Amino acid sequence: LVGSDGAPVAFGDGPPRRGAYPTSLWAPGEIVEDARELGVPPDVPPGRYRLEIGLYDAATGARLHAVDTAGRRWADDAVDLGIVTVAQ
Repeated sequence: LVGSDGAPVAFGDGPPRRGAYPTSLWAPGEIVEDARELGVPPDVPPGRYRLEIGLYDAATGARLHAVDTAGRRWADDAVDLGIVTVAQ
């Protein structure tokens, strides 16, 4: 979850499917569902935040390239999932 300044306000890192289905087993083009819960800290002010997702190499911490269906790279290699409103 990212604020208007681009800084993360909450995140939920972890291996796909809690480690039960590593990316090394994925087939090209396969759609893999990976449900996540995102706890928003109580000090996050009410407002609109952008929800983004990305993958990274666990060994290096480097973010993997993320491209849209036209092959264009997403900014910061993070796929935009839309806006979330945090209420008090």
